[in-house]
Amino acid sequence: MGLGAFHKAHQAVYVQRAINNGAKLAIAGVSQRDSQASDELAAANFRYIVRESSASGDFDFGITAITQSYFYPRDYEKLAEIVAQPDFLAITIAATEKAYVLSDDVQLTLPGRLAHLLHARYLKTKIGIVVISCDNLSSNGRITRNLVIRSSEKMGDIKFTEWIAEQIRFPNSMVDRIVPASKERGIIVTEPFIQWVIEHDPIESVLAGVGIEFVPTVAEYELMKLRLFNSIHSALAYLGELVQIESIAQMISDPAYEKFVAAIQAEAGRSFIAPAGQSAADYSLGIRRRIANPKLGHQCQQIAMDGSQKIPFRIFAIINDLVAAEESVKFLTLVLALWVEYLRINERINDPLREKLVTLSQTQDSLVGVGLIFKLPDFAVVLNPACFSEIAQWLMQLREFGPEQVIKNLLL
Repeated sequence: MGLGAFHKAHQAVYVQRAINNGAKLAIAGVSQRDSQASDELAAANFRYIVRESSASGDFDFGITAITQSYFYPRDYEKLAEIVAQPDFLAITIAATEKAYVLSDDVQLTLPGRLAHLLHARYLKTKIGIVVISCDNLSSNGRITRNLVIRSSEKMGDIKFTEWIAEQIRFPNSMVDRIVPASKERGIIVTEPFIQWVIEHDPIESVLAGVGIEFVPTVAEYELMKLRLFNSIHSALAYLGELVQIESIAQMISDPAYEKFVAAIQAEAGRSFIAPAGQSAADYSLGIRRRIANPKLGHQCQQIAMDGSQKIPFRIFAIINDLVAAEESVKFLTLVLALWVEYLRINERINDPLREKLVTLSQTQDSLVGVGLIFKLPDFAVVLNPACFSEIAQWLMQLREFGPEQVIKNLLL
């Protein structure tokens, strides 16, 4: 579910590796926003290239793992038929954070669509399957399970809801690979690095030996990525939009901005415990090196979109933990001020809360504006109001001196 570039350069790669090792597997890819991705893949006979690109060269990996592509809801009947087959194994999700919502019209939301597909399976066979979220949410499996169960309750079949709770598995997972928006049809450019961590599940027997890490708990991996990678990705994106630099690689190549994001990582690193045998400092350095890859061309504008859906998980949660521990949050609060300033002056904002956020960002009194924005009930995580004053102070500085000077002064 979610037939974008990330699925095609990540989950499909692992399944292709399994197929190359002799596994009898295939993917049915489902696009949900429009039929373009599905139709284009079908027109290409379901074949494309994943190009791993870096300063040392390119490596092309052919993908034939996707053998059918569909558009939901147009192809619902066919999808329901596929999911109901006894030998069907898994649903993976790569739909971004904003897909995890509920609606009274169950078929309009991702959780509701999953519930309908699972209902088709329930009616035909009671064999359980695994549903794996590959989106950047802490406890993404738990969140998906909760939303699917709540969606199933709207369908009025108590036995079906009980079956989901007992037979459908929702392990937490963490995925990592930088995949910019595709520019060339049939070729997806990405970085050499790839990672998929999944909590232990019977699917392990099918996907053994392909590089997936099956672990007892994913929580530490999730936190490390969200807090040391996704947080600085957003920070650089909003800063880049403000200083009119197009790509993340260009941003991180500036020593001042590299120092700024290293400081964010150091601050965020005090909010969690890294997985056993791993170092937050080493991981942080590795992230900075990865995003400096000049061959990726990852655009700040692409990462900046849907901030209201991403930032609560990437920034709010870190600040809340650090404030509770009475730790400094000055770099993270500056990131939130950069986001508010971006909302105020940028003309190409793509966000489901755009109208609300842009209007509130125009508030003249910085502290009042910060309160109005961060007290919105729409956010998935509630930000601790104790940091509002600090965000407002940064915002006043940004408006008086500009982001470049503010960051320069901060790092002196």
